[in-house]
Amino acid sequence: MTTQKNIRSRSKPLTNMFGFTLLFCFLVVFVIFSFSNSLFVKNKDRINIVVQTKERMTYYSISTKDDVNYLIYFNPDSKLIAPGGYQYYRFGALAKLAHLDKKPEVLKKAFSSATSSFIDYYFYPPDPPVLYGSSVSEQVHFPSFEELFWYSSNANVLDRLYLYFRFLSSAKPHFNVLPSPKLVEDYAKSYQGFFYNRTYRKERKLVQIIYTKKYETADLISRILEGNGIQVVDVSYEKKSYNICLVVENSDRFSKTASDLADFFSCKLQKGKTGTFDILFMLGNREDDWEA
Repeated sequence: MTTQKNIRSRSKPLTNMFGFTLLFCFLVVFVIFSFSNSLFVKNKDRINIVVQTKERMTYYSISTKDDVNYLIYFNPDSKLIAPGGYQYYRFGALAKLAHLDKKPEVLKKAFSSATSSFIDYYFYPPDPPVLYGSSVSEQVHFPSFEELFWYSSNANVLDRLYLYFRFLSSAKPHFNVLPSPKLVEDYAKSYQGFFYNRTYRKERKLVQIIYTKKYETADLISRILEGNGIQVVDVSYEKKSYNICLVVENSDRFSKTASDLADFFSCKLQKGKTGTFDILFMLGNREDDWEA
């Protein structure tokens, strides 16, 4: 009897030690994975974020290579196309829509459409208010610590930390405040090419977009790619439907253009024949998600 108790008492520390070791290994792997996928490691030429506070809705386009940074205060009463079947929607009510429908990705899609750029991160209050007004600020306002760390966002802790230090070390005069157009049709025209990625232009990949439903959706996505510096040379319709979104590149090593395309639109990245193009972008099920 005594022997059995001794065995049990000895096995408990061993079990606890194993549990702590397993937990420690898990945390180490998690930290390494998080860091390797954070802005501290990612080699981005430009970081585009949208921040809605209780007073304003702001777009920041931050260059990591020089001091060419941009800022736009969106007019709350102006309307934009919110991809995903929402049609035209007020800027000032967009975060409320995303919160109520529990679809925060609406912010990424809508502002990517408005600015013809890849929106990397979005921030909004836990219970976002509906903003009203036809005037916008002309002064440079940076996000506060509370907004970057406590607001709802698709940024992880390390990305929030990176952005906080990025704003902390930036000078407000290095941000160019761009005017906010009154008409939604003027947004893409006004900002096309402002927020391009140098790497995409250097790679000079020729992209073909293949859609199976609405041309308007493919055209919207094409404008976003072109605004980022990705050259779309063809938009083609095919009767054959694709269940998944595919980014196909005929190369032994994937380019940053192809990798970022797949990452931003959550598509499968694979090698394959691309004909006369460098990259085939088959929209597949993303056509419904980005319906214009």
